[in-house]
Amino acid sequence: MLTDECASDGGQVIIKSPLRAPDHEQRKAVRQLDTEITILSGPLKNTEGIRQLVDQVVLTEGLDRHSQVGVFEHLEFDFHKYYIAQKNGLSRLQIKSMARQILTALSNTHKQNIVHTDLKPENIVFSRLANSTASEMLVKIIDFGVASQQDEDRHRMITNPYWRSPESWIGMPWGTPADIWSFGAVIGSLLMEPGAKLFQPMGGLVGVSLEEQEREFLRSLWTIIPFPKTFLDRAPKKWQDEISSFSPRLAPTGVPITLSFIGEIFEVPKADWAFVRDVLQVDPEMRPTADDLLQHTWLNS
Repeated sequence: MLTDECASDGGQVIIKSPLRAPDHEQRKAVRQLDTEITILSGPLKNTEGIRQLVDQVVLTEGLDRHSQVGVFEHLEFDFHKYYIAQKNGLSRLQIKSMARQILTALSNTHKQNIVHTDLKPENIVFSRLANSTASEMLVKIIDFGVASQQDEDRHRMITNPYWRSPESWIGMPWGTPADIWSFGAVIGSLLMEPGAKLFQPMGGLVGVSLEEQEREFLRSLWTIIPFPKTFLDRAPKKWQDEISSFSPRLAPTGVPITLSFIGEIFEVPKADWAFVRDVLQVDPEMRPTADDLLQHTWLNS
C-alpha cells in the first residue's frame, strides 16, 4: 500500500494495489481488492463512517498491467499505531466520540447485510477536525476486502483472536452481531489503558503451540464472560465437550480473571464498564444492534 499526493486538489490519498507475490497470495490480494472496490462503489458508496473509494484505475503498462488499483481517501492517523503501538492515550470524551462514529458506520453497513468481519484497531482511522476541541475527531472504518455479503459463507473463522466473537470461535454461523462483538472488544480495550487488549490472556502465551494458543484464548474469553447454557446448547458437540473441560484462568492472587476483575484492576469507571458488558453478550441472538447501542445512555451522557 502506498500513500501519494492527489493531483486534483493536493490532498493525500491511499493507493492500494495487489503486490507481486506467489500466485496464491496474488490471487487472494486481487480478490480482496476487487471485493472492497465492489462494495465501496456499490452499496456503501458515500456512506457515513466508511473510508470512501475516490477512483479506480486499471494499469496499462509494466509488469502490473491489467491490474486494478484502488484510490481511497486519506485520514491522518492509523488507530493501531496511534493507540496500541505508540500507546498514546485517549480521553473519555474521545472514546465516546469514536464509539458513536464506529456504530454509525456499522449501522449503515449492516443495513446492507454486509458484515465487515475484521473490525480491529488497524482498520479504524481518524483525523482531528480543524478548529475543534480535542474531543472531536473524524473516525472511519477501512478495509472491506474480507467483508461478507449476504450470499457468502458465514461459518469460516474471522478476524484475529483479540476481536473474534464467540460464535466464530466455535464454528457457529455468524452475521452482523460478530462486528458488534469486535466493537465491544475494541472499546473495552480503549477504556483499560493505552496498548491493552481486553481478551489477551494474562501471562502471555510464549512457547505455546498455535492450537494451544487458540484454546487458551477461548478459555480466557470464557473466564472473562461465561457462556450461557442457551448458547452452549447450540454449539457443535466438539466444542461443548471442550468448553466443559475448561477451568477458569486465574490471576496470580488466585482470583478468576473476569470482566469485573479487569475493570477493577484498570480502575475503569463503572458506567463505562457497564456499557462494555452490555455490548459483549456472548449469545449473538441477545447481542444489541448498532442502532440499539446508539441509543445507549452511556453514549448520550
